[in-house]
Amino acid sequence: MTRFGSISFRLYLIILFISVGSVSLVLVSSYIMLYRLPQLEKQNERSVSVASEVMAARSELMLASVLEKLRLFAASSNFLSSGQVNEVIHDFLEDNEDIQALLLLDEKGITVAADIKGPSYQSGQTMIGNDLSYNPLYLDAIEYRKPVWSDKYLSLLAGDTTIGVAVPGGQYVAIAEVSIDYLLSAIRLAVGSEYLDVWVIDRLGEVVIDTERVFTPGVDNLMGLDFVQQAARENITLLDVDYNGVRYNVASSHSDFLGWIFLTRMPAGLAHPDIYSRIVDMFILVIFQGLLIVMITPLASSPVSRSMRDLAVYASELSGSKVQPPWVSQSVREINVLADNLKFLADEIRQRENSLKELNSELEDRVVQRTRELRSANRELEKSVQDLNMMRDELVEAEKLSALGALVAGVSHELNTPLGNALMAVSTVYEHHLAFTGISGEDLTVQDLESYKEHVGTGIEISQRNLEKAAELVRSFKQVAADQTSSKRRSFSLEDMLSELLLTLQPLTKRTPVSIIRKLQPGISMNSYPGILGQIITNLITNAVQHGYGSGEEGLIILSSQQLEEDEVVITIQDFGKGMSKTVSKKIFEPFFTTRQGQGGTGLGLSIAFNGARQVLGGNLEVESEPGGGTLFTLRLPANAPQLAEE
Repeated sequence: MTRFGSISFRLYLIILFISVGSVSLVLVSSYIMLYRLPQLEKQNERSVSVASEVMAARSELMLASVLEKLRLFAASSNFLSSGQVNEVIHDFLEDNEDIQALLLLDEKGITVAADIKGPSYQSGQTMIGNDLSYNPLYLDAIEYRKPVWSDKYLSLLAGDTTIGVAVPGGQYVAIAEVSIDYLLSAIRLAVGSEYLDVWVIDRLGEVVIDTERVFTPGVDNLMGLDFVQQAARENITLLDVDYNGVRYNVASSHSDFLGWIFLTRMPAGLAHPDIYSRIVDMFILVIFQGLLIVMITPLASSPVSRSMRDLAVYASELSGSKVQPPWVSQSVREINVLADNLKFLADEIRQRENSLKELNSELEDRVVQRTRELRSANRELEKSVQDLNMMRDELVEAEKLSALGALVAGVSHELNTPLGNALMAVSTVYEHHLAFTGISGEDLTVQDLESYKEHVGTGIEISQRNLEKAAELVRSFKQVAADQTSSKRRSFSLEDMLSELLLTLQPLTKRTPVSIIRKLQPGISMNSYPGILGQIITNLITNAVQHGYGSGEEGLIILSSQQLEEDEVVITIQDFGKGMSKTVSKKIFEPFFTTRQGQGGTGLGLSIAFNGARQVLGGNLEVESEPGGGTLFTLRLPANAPQLAEE
């Protein structure tokens, strides 16, 4: 049976190989675009940055060499005759290929000697005797009495744009002309890269040299370009610019010696021919690899696919026929092993089928018997569960009544004192009354009347005070008892409710040296179940008195209340007694867990408090304790308790 959505093994292999090739293409492309291309760009950026400084340094070095040679020539000319000077000029030009023409002017600007090598529109001899006192180079050299370089000017002998330098030396001024073509060839030689071009720009923005020969030296001015303006203000370490639709990396360096800007530029990114060709070659290689995988994969997958089809047919025969057919060995060893394992598995399955048939008949009988036994056990278990539930309810009610009984016993004991005092006062008054009535009218004195009045008034005052105290105890007891014997919801003041509850707990604390301090925030109103809340507080305070401190040990319990938010009230009961270990504190809310086993404790008090806080009051009861560090119970309640299901 062919499953919906399944594919053949051969198609799976083809997809697998193509996927691998695609992943390889993506990885190689990512490597090229994210790593290799930025790496090549950084190499070019470094080349551009270094080249601008190298160009400026080499040009300064070459022209400084020209300057030193010219200094020597100007100084030595003072000691030569006019004929000797002409010979020296000729030899000087022959020995120095970096100087194209040389002129020697006297202090009046008259040409004393001149010579040029290479083609020229006039010879050096025709220049002799000409007045060149108007020449800017000559004027600057005479005025400043130091060597002066020109930006570029028209050669006096060659007729082409050239670079001149004038050096004063004694009675003569020597002017040398350096060919721009010679300077261009020197810069090209220093560049070394066919993709790196150099613009040499003078301080006015005019092109002195352009290695790409796009601009004409002495004619074109590039100061209108933004990056040229930036280069004129400061050295550019590296700048990425778009020029004539092509992206370039640009760097610049200033020559303080010449006052020129050496600006180098190289195509950036894929605009660089070398980078572009490398990236294209890599992509062609990857695409060729992918095409090769696509062509070879169907051929390579055919033998494996055929073996898998034969194996599927063989498995089908094993599952359907009683006689096991032999497996024809294939070229793939793993498939042969799988076929042998399938045959062994088929034999094992048939043996187990026979065993299972025998076991099934036995199991059916056992199931029937066990079903009868389970039904009987279930009936007994249900009866046991019902008995346990009844016992649990009885224990819970007993725990509640036990707390109420302790409350009744304590209150009745507390009532004995004021009632006894009142009775004693009344009895004393009655005795004085009998004694007073026994005095005859003749024997009655003013002192007898004053004594009678004093004793009667004191007795009545004592009786009234003690009876009022007893009445207050009875009133508080009635309210607390009414709350604790009912689960009715009502609105109440939390401060008044807790104060009444503490009043009824005075008999418990009077029998022990444990004091209870109240820190109750006034004005907290709640709409909740005061009976359940009272039971919880009673259980927690009783637990603190009985378990927090030893018999006869003085102690302190702090009961506090606080309203954190409009609908959140926090009540804490804190003692500073023995504390509990982590093991005990994790179990104290479990039913029937007690540390006073055999001493009258049921282990239900804190369990009732925990369940009441959660299930009835809609809050939570938490405990924090450590051995010797006391115990803190925190009761977090909503000011408005949730409605119970029976309401």
